[in-house]
Amino acid sequence: MNQKELEHRLKIDREKLDEECSEHAELYHLASLEAGKAKMHLDICKWDTDYTKAVVAHHLRTMRNDEGKKMTEKAIESEVLLDEKVVNAQTTLMKAHGEFVEWRAILDAFEHRRSMLNNTVELIKSGYMHYGDGPVSTSRLTDMEREIGKTRERRRREKEA
Repeated sequence: MNQKELEHRLKIDREKLDEECSEHAELYHLASLEAGKAKMHLDICKWDTDYTKAVVAHHLRTMRNDEGKKMTEKAIESEVLLDEKVVNAQTTLMKAHGEFVEWRAILDAFEHRRSMLNNTVELIKSGYMHYGDGPVSTSRLTDMEREIGKTRERRRREKEA
């Protein structure tokens, strides 16, 4: 699932609360996987940027030494930052950071969604909020819990198959 699809699933449909509750763990898991991939990509980009800077700095030092010229560290750092390879690596790093931040925000939103689901269920159980056509009775809550269990069991079997 991509970011837009997951963002669309953040909204809670109270009329389908049983489905929302049973699907939440799977949606959170998908968001977590994508956030993990984005973090790994960010770490790779950080390493690549550092490596590229080191290679360019080494090349500059070697080139200047062969020419018999001395450069200060500050001058080398400035030339490294202006090198096209370093600029490209930095640009890729910034994009990877932005992607990671977006996935982290989605993951945080799903954590908030979990709290909202819990609060909604508690409000329904207390009788403050209604589920479906009318007030939720204890037997209806039991039916809802049973349906959640059935949905979870069905998905577990589907995953195993």
